[in-house]
Amino acid sequence: MSLIKTEAIVLKHMDYLEADRILVLFSKELGKIHAIAKGSRRPKSRFLMASEIFVSADYMLYEGKNLYTVTQSEIKCTFFELRQNMNNLAYAAYAANLCDAVIQDEEPNIRAYYLLLKTLQFLSEPDIDASAITLIFAIKLMDFIGYRPLLDQCCNCGKNDIDGSILYFSPISGGVLCEDCAASSDDVTAVNQGFINTVSHILSMRISDMYRLKMSDALKKQLWDVFNRYTLSRIDKHIVPMKL
Repeated sequence: MSLIKTEAIVLKHMDYLEADRILVLFSKELGKIHAIAKGSRRPKSRFLMASEIFVSADYMLYEGKNLYTVTQSEIKCTFFELRQNMNNLAYAAYAANLCDAVIQDEEPNIRAYYLLLKTLQFLSEPDIDASAITLIFAIKLMDFIGYRPLLDQCCNCGKNDIDGSILYFSPISGGVLCEDCAASSDDVTAVNQGFINTVSHILSMRISDMYRLKMSDALKKQLWDVFNRYTLSRIDKHIVPMKL
C-alpha cells in the first residue's frame, strides 16, 4: 500500500454510514481532494478533531479507487479562537466554501492554500476586521485561480487612457470599462479612482500584510457588492454571497 503525506485544511465534511466522515481537503501538495476518515464521528476517535472544518493537519493517506483514506493525522492548528467568534466564523465559512467552489480537484495551488491558511489565522484574532480580511481574501483568490480583474484598460475595447472622477467597473466583463463601452453595458457600477486603487493594492500586496489595509464601511460595501457579482459570474457552482 502506497502512502501519501500531505498538509491540508478541512474545507467541508459529510457524514457517511454510521460513524465515518468524508472530508473535502485542500491539500498543499495535491490540491482539493476527498478522503474518508473512518470512525471519525465516534467520541474517542483519533480522527475526531482532524475531521473538523478549518482544522489544519498533516494527513497520511492512501489512494483508493474513488477516495483517499486517512490512516494517520497530526493536528497543526484547530483555530480554536476562531470557533468562539460567530461573526468571524461566518466569514471563515464563506472563505472555505469559496475555495471548495473554485479550487479544482487534484490541481495544487500553493498560493491559494497559503492565502486560506493566513486568512484563517487572521480571523482567529479577536480585534480583526473580518469583513475586510475576507474581502481581500476573495479578491486575491480570484487572481490566484486566473481571474485577475483588468484595471488599467477597458476590458471591452482595450482603450488604455481611462481617467476621470467617475470610472466604471463591469463584473461580467472582468474589469474597468471606458465611458463609451459603459454606456452600452447593462452590468456596470460607477466607481471612483479610490476603488480602483484599492483593488490594485489588494492584488499586489503580500498575504502577510492583509491586516494592514484599512477601508471605510462605504468602500467595503461597494467592493463586496461588485466582487460578489464578479465571483459568481466566473464559477459554475452556487455560493451564498457575503455582505458587510
